Amino acid sequence: MWDDADADLVIWSDACLVGLGFCYASQGFVYRIRPSPVPVDIFFLELVAAHVVCLWIVCTDSDTRSTAILSHGNRNVPTRLPQ
Repeated sequence: MWDDADADLVIWSDACLVGLGFCYASQGFVYRIRPSPVPVDIFFLELVAAHVVCLWIVCTDSDTRSTAILSHGNRNVPTRLPQ
């Protein structure tokens, strides 16, 4: 097991009913989403935000070996993802 301080990359993700976003170092990304006509669980949106982070990591040309994803939804999101 390793600690967050050992991560090569630390990313913070968050979600609300109108958007998803994440940031790291001095970079940030925001995705606006349309309000849903049916009730949406905020923890689902937190999971989607963490999933977007994972997709971003995979799609970037990065040499990181370990990434920590910090989120309000940490109860549902694994926060230590080895690459």
